[in-house]
Order: sequence, then structure tokens, then C-alpha cells
Amino acid sequence: MFVVKSIRAAILGIAFVVTSSAVVMSQDKLSNDDQEWLEEEVAALITAEEVEIFQSLQSRDRNLFKELFWSRRDFNPMTPDNEFLQWYEERVKAADEAIEEGGARSDMGQVFILFGPPAEANPRDESMVWTYPANPSLGIPDGFSFQFRQSGMGFRLIRGDEVEAALETAKAFYLANRAISYTRDAEGRLLKPDSQSDPNSPAKKVLQELMTNKTENPAVPFDARTSFFRATEGAVYVPILFEIDADALTWDGNETEVTVFGAVENAEGQSLYPFEQPVTLAKNDAGLVVYDVPIQVTPGLYTFCFGVMDQETSKVGTRVLEVEVPNLSTQGVKLSSVLVYSGIQETTEGAGVPGHAFQFGTNQFIPKTGDVPAFTQKDNLGLFFFVYGYGLNASGQPNVTTQFVFQHNGSPKGQTPVQPVQTGPDQGIGYLEIPLESFEPGNYKVQVKVVDQVAQQTVTQDVEFVLQ
Repeated sequence: MFVVKSIRAAILGIAFVVTSSAVVMSQDKLSNDDQEWLEEEVAALITAEEVEIFQSLQSRDRNLFKELFWSRRDFNPMTPDNEFLQWYEERVKAADEAIEEGGARSDMGQVFILFGPPAEANPRDESMVWTYPANPSLGIPDGFSFQFRQSGMGFRLIRGDEVEAALETAKAFYLANRAISYTRDAEGRLLKPDSQSDPNSPAKKVLQELMTNKTENPAVPFDARTSFFRATEGAVYVPILFEIDADALTWDGNETEVTVFGAVENAEGQSLYPFEQPVTLAKNDAGLVVYDVPIQVTPGLYTFCFGVMDQETSKVGTRVLEVEVPNLSTQGVKLSSVLVYSGIQETTEGAGVPGHAFQFGTNQFIPKTGDVPAFTQKDNLGLFFFVYGYGLNASGQPNVTTQFVFQHNGSPKGQTPVQPVQTGPDQGIGYLEIPLESFEPGNYKVQVKVVDQVAQQTVTQDVEFVLQ
């Protein structure tokens, strides 16, 4: 068995939530207008997490919250209009016309807004059942039925855990522009995000053409590698690692100025998460220019359109990637991507922003590059991942273990001892940091094996690296 090097204690303090949450400060009582907006105007759309944030705000920040609320749902932020708000107003009008009692603001109206008109509507005595076909994007992969009971105030939705989960998943689906968040300053004031980049900028024009034609340009060669970690509201946190060919760029000494840009298109053809990031970079130890950008989307199939522009020459490279974002919130034990890293830096910078996409808590991981990362015998092999969906025993406690099994040039090499995974209420942390000084050069494969001892479920993920 291998002896695993003790990992930095700071890693053990990483928060068990990928996305950072706002600090709750003193709050003001909701005004009548705010109460009506929350409970009637947007009740069909607002997530439980957003309700909590809105209620915790100072009254002077709630109008900004409302502005951000609609911006987060704008599925085409590259245009001056908010197409989602137009869609929502049309859906509200349709619900008002279709539902006699209460219209869009009734329980039936809220289901109608989220899921549209039902495929079947079957009356049963004093109740009504609405049935919808399978729609994985909206969180009902096997279809779903909502039951309403007649009351003195019209039909009321019969709620339960399964119904509430279906509603919350559908609400999260409409969060098209998760780059907009409810970030607060040290005093708890809600911050207005930076304005979008110039719509007439050279990078934005290239992006618009790329989104239309889906034609790659190799003038500035680069790779864009994705990793997947569970986030809140059923979403997936996707840090993108850009690995850019240094020879294609213009250099001023040891520095080069580039603009990294891109957007995401979902299966419905909606453009999400546009970004444009001018940045000054240098080469890493592998001779590449590396930068990372985080995005956050719901599970599903996406087209990622990315570009890199040399600011000095305006030379541009573009890539178009078809990416299947996994669902990490379903039942059963699951792993995030296994992050292969070369080092960890302590930082007080905010996590989940460009340049800090691989930062968890105050620990910024330095990811290794390449399809098969390369190490030397002077290095430590670093692996890091999250574990989700494990079971609890009769005492309400999890019991999850991990082991790392090595192969060298196709032959068994050894394995680490079985170790417990540090677990929290929602997710656990697995890691390995091992010196490579005693390893022979060659090609290695590491099987990451995680066992949920309570549910008797095993999940594995393979990682390859080469030792030079």
C-alpha cells in the first residue's frame, strides 16, 4: 500500500456548498408592495433560496433585487430586451384566460406558468388532476401529475415533498443567466453587478457570429476543459479551464493580453451565460497560457461557444463544444469530477469568479492541464472531489469510504488504505496528495473508488497521468 501524504488542514475546512451564500445582516419588514410582489406577482417563479434572500434584505436593496431577479431569467442577455419577461407576461395572460378562479395567481395558475397547459385534465369528485408528459429539462423525466382539491377559494394544490421538489426544480430551470447573483458587500448591502461588455466590441461580434454559424477558427489554438460540481437549486457548477497555445499570442516580456469570451446555448436554442473577460496572463510551467471561467447551469445538453482574442493583433481562435452536463442531485451516491491538481494556494479573494473558478472556500486549486496530466518525480499527485447522495444509518449518520487503486503501464501497482470520507449533511470531500518520488516513470491510471457503506453502493472514476 502507498503512504498518503497528510493533506493541508485547510482543505478539511472547505464549505460543503460550492456556490457562496450571502451574509445575512439586519433585515427590514416587508412593505405591502414587497409582500404582494413576493406572494403574488412572482410566487410561481421565485425559488425558496431567493425568498430567503429577499426577506433578509434591507428595504432599500429590494428594488435592486427585483431587477436582478428578472435579469437572472433573461435567456437572451445579448439583446436589449428581456425576452423572458415578455414570455412570462404572455404565460400569465394565458393562465388568466384558461383558469376561471384566481387565474395566474391561483395554485393552478402557478403550475400553468411553470409547466404550461396540462396534457390531460381529469376531474375527480371535488378534485382535479393535471397530468404532464415527461420533460427532463423541467425536472419531470417520467412525467408528473398535480392534484388540486376544491375549496372555498378555488382549486388548491395538494402539496407534499415530491410536489414541492418538482416545483423547485422547474423554477430553477428558468434561471437562465446564473452569472447574475445576489452578492453583498461587507455591510450586507446588495451589489449591482458590473455592466455587460460593449455589445459592439470585437469579441462580442465574433461571439454573435459563432453562436449563429457554429464554425470554429483555429487561428489561436486552445482547449477548453469542463469539470462538474453540484451547486444549489439543482444546478451544476462548471469551471472551464482554458489552455491557450502561447506561440499564437503576442508577448510583452513575460505577459500577454487576451480577451476570453463565450456563451452557452441550451437544447432549446437559448443563449445563456455570455461572458467577456479581458485579462493579462503569463505562461505556466508547461508553457501554456491558462485561465479559468466558471458557469452554472442545470443538467442537460449544451453547446459551449468559446473564443480567445489576442488584444494586440485582434487575432481570434474559437471552439464549439457539445457538452452533456450531468445531474448530480438525483438519488444514489455520486462523484463530482475528480480535480487533478499540482498545488493549492490560500487566498482571501472571492470564489466562483473568473480566475478563481477552481477555488473552494479559501483554497484555490491549481489544476493540471492536458488530456493526460504530466508530473515529475519531484511533484505530488493531487486529487480532489466531492461525494453526493450518500445514505444515512438509523442514527442519521453517513458512512462513506474511499480508496485509490493504481495501475502502471497496464499492470497493478498498489493501492492506498481504505479511508473515511469527511462528510457533511449534503456532501463529502475526498482527496489524495501523494509524493511521486518513489514512482517509476510511465503511464498511470488511478481508480477512485467510493463506497457508501450504508446504502451498499459503490461508484468509481478513473484518472490517468503520465510520470516523466
